[in-house]
Amino acid sequence: MRLTLRKREIAGRRILVWGLGRTGLAALRFLVDRGASVTVVETSDPSKHQETISAYQEAPVRFLWGDARPVWSEIDAVLLSPGVPFDLPALEEARAMGVETISEMEWGLGYLEAPWIGITGSAGKSTTTSLLGAMLEASDLRVFVGGNLGIPLVAFLNEAKPVDWVVLECSSFQLEASPDLHPNVGVLTNLKPNHLDRHGTMERYAACKAPLFRHLQPNDPLILRGGDDSILPVVQESMGQRIAFWNDGEHDEGAMCLGETMILRHSRWGEERYDLRKIKLRGAHNRENVMAAALAARCAGATFEGIQKALDSFGGLVHRQQELGEWHGVKYINDSKATTPDSALRAVQACSERGERLRLLLGGRSKGTGFASLYDAVQQHVEKLYLFGEAREEILGDLHGATETEMFASMEEALNAASRDAQTGEIVLLSPACTSFDAFRSFEHRGEEFARWFDALHLTGSAG
Repeated sequence: MRLTLRKREIAGRRILVWGLGRTGLAALRFLVDRGASVTVVETSDPSKHQETISAYQEAPVRFLWGDARPVWSEIDAVLLSPGVPFDLPALEEARAMGVETISEMEWGLGYLEAPWIGITGSAGKSTTTSLLGAMLEASDLRVFVGGNLGIPLVAFLNEAKPVDWVVLECSSFQLEASPDLHPNVGVLTNLKPNHLDRHGTMERYAACKAPLFRHLQPNDPLILRGGDDSILPVVQESMGQRIAFWNDGEHDEGAMCLGETMILRHSRWGEERYDLRKIKLRGAHNRENVMAAALAARCAGATFEGIQKALDSFGGLVHRQQELGEWHGVKYINDSKATTPDSALRAVQACSERGERLRLLLGGRSKGTGFASLYDAVQQHVEKLYLFGEAREEILGDLHGATETEMFASMEEALNAASRDAQTGEIVLLSPACTSFDAFRSFEHRGEEFARWFDALHLTGSAG
């Protein structure tokens, strides 16, 4: 029988928390505070977790380090952090023995008393999630924004603050271990190749996204990209009420951008027109993010005035096409969040809208998607490519001949070269199209190192 972790069932249960990152630590606190007996599996060295070990030395918590594994007959359920692969052999073994394996997100939603909105997609979900939260807050609604973006849901539950809405960014890693989700509003930004190093195929990747929408009912809004057949594998089983955002002109219903005006049309609210002249987000892809966020916000009760206020003031997210500043007439843009070729393509298109030439830094660890989709945009808009990290040879193979190219062992070396080469009026763009894990802890760490390098450029007057 499948064990469902709900409020009445925590005390005395034997729960395994896999991973001691931000999510795992928050889950550990929640479980212990409510009387669970907790086993923690962590592959890193215990010396990195002495503070946590000391904090729980009197609690019913045991730690298993490295390759150590529990006796599965002594575990009732496993709580997974987002970065832990669902198909680990040890977890496959646990499920074969009837041990439930559930994501922290789905488990946490069992304790949630507020309505919630789930946002997923291959690109744009962080911007859409954050902007949606800003629209609701500007409408005087109490909101928690988190999930895969920033604060884990279970950390919010630890604080027990009352809210009107919970807005969660949902990754494929979380969704593949979340079979029973039912958001009040579901949002799908798009579907492009991503995380194929983990999921293997696009079919499997799409199947991992689908649980967010599978249990939507006919009155539950499903916000999605209009006229895009590529998203059908994700939403084909959903009964949700489809409300589309469009990137190809005017339509009878949904959201559309006509010049500097965004139009929302639906029987729920009629027609509304929003002014986009003050918006700071670049690129056609960000127009899609804006439309998706506005539709979801309107469905959740945001006001016209609140949505417009957020559009006028939202400055974008750190590490997502973030303008660091200029040096000697050259603009430096940090898009470290671009961990896929599709995200990098969007950044190139957005940055070249005004005819500026780019010096593009690509590199890191490949996700197995290939880089050929960048070829035409690189050929058209990029003055020179600066390739670094583990994937530089793979990128070179896919983009050979598109433009002048040079390879470097590290991002810093690539930045130094790009800065020396750049001419007035050009852009140095870090949009790596790869994960950061060959040399950095995260895409945030990679972006922070770029920002520190740029600050040093101003202080020293040279690029290394």
